[in-house]
Amino acid sequence: MMRYGATLPITSLDAVLAPTNEATSLLYSRLVTIDAFGQLVLDLVEDHEVTDEGLVHTFGPRAGACWSDGEPVTAEDLTLSLRLVTDPQLRERAAFTLPGVEMVRTVAGRTVVTLARPMPSFLYALPKVRVVPAHRHSLQDYAAGASDGDPVGSGPYRLVERRDDVCIFEAREDYHHVVAGIPRIQMHQIAQDRERALALAGDEIDLGQIKAQDLSLLTQDVRAHPIRTRVWRALSFRLTHPFLNDPAVRRALSELVDRDEIVSRVLGGHGLPQYWPVPPSSWASPDEVPATGREVAAATLAGAGWVPRGGGWWKGDVRLTLGLAYLETETFRRLTSEVIAEQLQRFGIPVQLTPISWESYRDMDAHGLQGSDHDGIVVGWSGGVDPYENLASRYRSDGVYNRDGYDNPHLDALLDQAVRASDRDSARDLYGQALRITHQDSIMAPLANPVYLFGARFHLTGFEDFEVDSFYEFPQYANLIRSTQ
Repeated sequence: MMRYGATLPITSLDAVLAPTNEATSLLYSRLVTIDAFGQLVLDLVEDHEVTDEGLVHTFGPRAGACWSDGEPVTAEDLTLSLRLVTDPQLRERAAFTLPGVEMVRTVAGRTVVTLARPMPSFLYALPKVRVVPAHRHSLQDYAAGASDGDPVGSGPYRLVERRDDVCIFEAREDYHHVVAGIPRIQMHQIAQDRERALALAGDEIDLGQIKAQDLSLLTQDVRAHPIRTRVWRALSFRLTHPFLNDPAVRRALSELVDRDEIVSRVLGGHGLPQYWPVPPSSWASPDEVPATGREVAAATLAGAGWVPRGGGWWKGDVRLTLGLAYLETETFRRLTSEVIAEQLQRFGIPVQLTPISWESYRDMDAHGLQGSDHDGIVVGWSGGVDPYENLASRYRSDGVYNRDGYDNPHLDALLDQAVRASDRDSARDLYGQALRITHQDSIMAPLANPVYLFGARFHLTGFEDFEVDSFYEFPQYANLIRSTQ
């Protein structure tokens, strides 16, 4: 049995209402998914057809796929799961919603999705949709949280025991892809990064994410595995703030951030500085980076009417200050917030830091900073493998993760043109134009593309050449891990 240290709370196994966590990544399959090497692959879907100029997508369920209770996966399961994330009445409750869908129905044993407009990157949004069995509960019951008390999935593992902060999973011999090489996983929730490293050192767990600051705690029988990611971290701003409603002020703050210092001090060099809201490895990422530094930021603030006086920046009798919240249990967010505060305070912008709990962070992630007492917060995003899905979900006026009401019709149009471009060069030029607008408006300041570190005992193998979208999706690749014991 492999003992895994989970970072996120595993108290909820709900596939619809709760954010994805490391436990649900073991239990639930998707219609399509991103494999460990960054490729979009069919999962519970066996075939896919697009007709009517991109408005209609038809999916056939995978033959031989079955639920952990033995029942076969059907088109009704795919249809119900898509309705759960596209029903407008559920958008305030579901952890993930998919806009732009007019109708989902089952026709002759296949799931048919009709879109309000062509969405060329539609498939790239589907890995976020966890599929649930229609024969267990109704749409209304799932919308009320039924899958948490009845976590029947079609993933590589089934749940066999559940208590407080521990879940035990058993590999499924009838799984429709590669059967897991680790027969049982005992998952412990260990939210504090240092406690997780100490658990590895104390032989309490066999595998878990660690941070660069805790590498020295590892014992000789534990090896640190660097894993490339498409993740990007950013400082997100409250757009309704009296100062931050001005794009120039937000842009000046972004220009002040020294990304190299964050990569060095916070990530221990395990990552890359990031200036655009796409991962540096993305083909859409521009070759150049925006101008940054104290002189650049000073000129931007001066152009917005702010003047340096008495060691600070003032507009009339108002001084520019900032209040940042950070997730107290996560090392990167905490340390990055501290480094940014130091950088801004050296420039004369006082910063107040406020630690918040996971529950508060999750609520803020779901609803944005509007109505909050905080001016900004360090967040993390999956960059995905498709630039449109990544950018549109955060910057389009109707984007799923556009929580604070950002609206730029020109940017919307550029993104839509880019995703429909006939060749890569044209698309890259259009995405480049859109990315330059994201810097001008700076609703968030991209910070870094981290390399994840996982501590694993030497008997565990299969970590070679991994690339992941997020640490909480890592366990879904557990079927690739093997033990030499």
